[in-house]
Amino acid sequence: MMKKVLILSYYFPPCNLTPSERIYSWAKYLNKFGIYPIIITRNWDIPIKAFSDELKPSGTEPIHAVHDGYEVWYMPYKQSYKESLFFKQQNVFYKWLYLVVSLWVNIKQAFTFSDSPMNIIYKKADELLSKDKSIQLLLASAYPYALFEYCHLLHKKYNTKWIADYRDDWTSNEILNRSTIHRILNKLNAINEKKWLATASCFLTVSEYYVEKIQRVVGNNVPGHCILNGYMTENYNSLITTNASSDYKITYVGSLYHTQPIELFLNGAKLFIDKHKPTNFNITFVGLKNNQEAYNRVFNQITGYEGYFTFTERIAKAEAIQIQYHSNLLLICTHPGMKGTPGSKLYEYIALKKLVMMTPSDEDIVEQTLTETNQAIVANTSEEVSKHIEQLYLSFKNQDNNQPVLNEDAIKKYDRYHQTQKLGEIINNILN
Repeated sequence: MMKKVLILSYYFPPCNLTPSERIYSWAKYLNKFGIYPIIITRNWDIPIKAFSDELKPSGTEPIHAVHDGYEVWYMPYKQSYKESLFFKQQNVFYKWLYLVVSLWVNIKQAFTFSDSPMNIIYKKADELLSKDKSIQLLLASAYPYALFEYCHLLHKKYNTKWIADYRDDWTSNEILNRSTIHRILNKLNAINEKKWLATASCFLTVSEYYVEKIQRVVGNNVPGHCILNGYMTENYNSLITTNASSDYKITYVGSLYHTQPIELFLNGAKLFIDKHKPTNFNITFVGLKNNQEAYNRVFNQITGYEGYFTFTERIAKAEAIQIQYHSNLLLICTHPGMKGTPGSKLYEYIALKKLVMMTPSDEDIVEQTLTETNQAIVANTSEEVSKHIEQLYLSFKNQDNNQPVLNEDAIKKYDRYHQTQKLGEIINNILN
């Protein structure tokens, strides 16, 4: 008999943001391991083309979609007062009001998420648990971290076991900028994090180091497991092969944080360009135009070299994969000094079976993973960046197609099916 698991997740298809794929893979594959997932998420009728689209109201009534092996409840999403003010910031008064309200909401949420727009997910979970006694487990995938509180409360009400899934760590996060007020709020949030997780059967996260960091917050009484993000094999089954390009193409995909020293790569690329003056060389940043601060940071570094660079808005995943597929080299800019931060694009790059340059090495999960699959090119200085690009470019120009032999077995184990299999084992061990 299939074991029913209720999964609370803000992100789920048709939302095309990266976190959706993690939960979708669980919905698709968990039934292979004797588990029937029921997902509760928000309505995603509005296509997400920019960050602000996520803040818009969507849907008016619950939608119940039943699929082969899983079902989904899409709950209407009502915009919060804070989110409504976000769209009025062109007016100075509303901009200041938005900042004040944001501060107040952040302070209040350090104590409770009781008035969060996500409450409709809690209410539906409460309803389903009260009606269907065969639901054996809750799983909440955060962010938003309100979902952890909901599972904590539902556990107390129904004594239902639950699992906390961290796509990213919460109060132990080292990447996000933290002002003085944020550091204070973070200490308050850590109290909640420890309190809520105390009732969880275990937690999941995306690297072994994150397991260690989170455990330092929540305590050793709550076991932690690493379930990697991985890649969906189906995304790479219909890649369109075109005639070989005459350009040597390097591609970077995704976000760019202040902790990633992209200047190291850019300076190395400029050294190479100065030396060779290539006429068939291009570096593309996919999606960077959607983050004005990150875009400006890169663009200001390439004055005089603009002709070698291409920037795009956020584009459909299939289109982004095609761009990567037709690239010669893929780029990862790591977070120096921060362990356990793979980023979802690592696994996308692995699936494409391309060489990957990391600048600099994280001396942790990124280098270990790419070394295992035999795709790694490590550049810790701008001079090393230039040297590697030169070697790769000249081999391309001379039509030297010698490529390293990839470790296909290692690549395969990083697909989301195998990661879901691990989750299935964890769930079955909890419920048996």
